[in-house]
Amino acid sequence: MLEAGLTDHYATHFRREIDEAENKARSMAASVVNSTHEDIQVSGSTAFDELKSIEDEAKEFAEAVRCGAAEGDARTQLDSLLHRHARARGRREEFERSVERIAEIEADPLAYGDSIFERFPEARHEFSF
Repeated sequence: MLEAGLTDHYATHFRREIDEAENKARSMAASVVNSTHEDIQVSGSTAFDELKSIEDEAKEFAEAVRCGAAEGDARTQLDSLLHRHARARGRREEFERSVERIAEIEADPLAYGDSIFERFPEARHEFSF
């Protein structure tokens, strides 16, 4: 017999329910991590490749301007490079936020489950107590 009149039978039953709810939260967290892992890798790789490509193009452009060999409107070319760079940096920052989010989920899957259950109460585990 446990304190406050809770019998071993009920304590075991309630602990089983809590374990089921925790397993549901862990499973949900693992599913999110597994389903987004590859997408995050691809988006990160794409963003970093694009930034590298823009960096290379910017170096070539700068050299062409120094030598007076820039084709067409140099300002338009520069604006295009700057615009592409800003978009690629945005994708890189989005990638970094996604990595942080996944790390948080992996670090505390139960907290992630709680956050989902707060936003979607219908997904909560129903306890008998």
